[in-house]
Amino acid sequence: MLNFKTEAELNAQSFEELARESSITNMGSGARARITHEIFNRRLAEAYRTMRFNSAMRFLSTANGYFLDLIGEGRGILRRQQSKAFVSREDENIKFYVVTGALKSKLTAGNVPVGTTVQNSTGTVQYQVTEAGVFNDVTDHVYVSAIAVTPGAASRVGRNILTVHSLGVADVLATNEKEITNGTELEGDGNYQYRIASGRAAAETSNLVAVRMAMLEVPGVSDVILNEYAGYIDALIIPSGNYASESTIRGCQFAASREKACGVRIACRGPRSVPFEVYLKINLTKTTPASSGSAIRELIRAAVLNYFDDIRLGGIFVVQELRARIQQADDRILDHELICLMFRRRPQLIRNFQLAYDELFAPDPESSNPIAVVIA
Repeated sequence: MLNFKTEAELNAQSFEELARESSITNMGSGARARITHEIFNRRLAEAYRTMRFNSAMRFLSTANGYFLDLIGEGRGILRRQQSKAFVSREDENIKFYVVTGALKSKLTAGNVPVGTTVQNSTGTVQYQVTEAGVFNDVTDHVYVSAIAVTPGAASRVGRNILTVHSLGVADVLATNEKEITNGTELEGDGNYQYRIASGRAAAETSNLVAVRMAMLEVPGVSDVILNEYAGYIDALIIPSGNYASESTIRGCQFAASREKACGVRIACRGPRSVPFEVYLKINLTKTTPASSGSAIRELIRAAVLNYFDDIRLGGIFVVQELRARIQQADDRILDHELICLMFRRRPQLIRNFQLAYDELFAPDPESSNPIAVVIA
């Protein structure tokens, strides 16, 4: 094994050997013998560093960047590139709607045209409609397919963020009813190393590793939990956010179908949803003007929603953490009271709650206001 040495180690060894095996006695700073050896050892140390680096880049466990790409390409496994977030019409996510009447009365062409954009309030995240959203004469809303203009994680958004559209009709509103999290960044070295290391087992196909690796390639998939039974595999898709879209589930089903053995049935599903509702009463400081109430309510709703979004699959709802998030939402909040907490549309005792291994929290879709905030 090659023993790599630093410049300091080389100098110390050289000076020791010179003192022991030669008649040179002047080894002080500036001495010719010392300078000559320091220059030589500096170059030798550079060669050692180069050899150490090249040696490390040869092995999967220590390679990174361009050199890891070379190892992966040699095994037929490419690094995942950036991808744009997207939603399909079947996901029922990005919605154009009117509050009263029919949508046709405002959009007489009977569709939301291709190329229509919908974005957040600041314009930093923008999506573009990819298929005309056709609707009938009586409906008050339509869901559309859309793709992010910018690739990567920067286009991931939470619920009800995409509210500004380019139709130019004031009475037509837009929103995204669910989060969009399937935009991906350039794959990191750690995950890429894992996929390369698993490549041999995946290459065999028709095994759990091959099926799982195929589904992990689908945008929006964070992980996959497989449970194998006789002739049947249950595939639990763990999304990047708290919602597995229909397009993500279909993509996993298709990817798995290419790898599964004949006669084996694979059922892909997302996490089970636990709908929640929270009812709060807050007290503001005496110096807080009444006009600030609406903004503070929105900050509290966002804080509550973010907390539930942070509880991952099979996690625990902690009452004290929710209370802390509420108090930290704004300095003008003096105190608050949790009036009612509902999970699965049933009132709960105000205490911690454990999710099952395949459950995630989500705002109750049947409630018009799942996070209700009243100012005392």
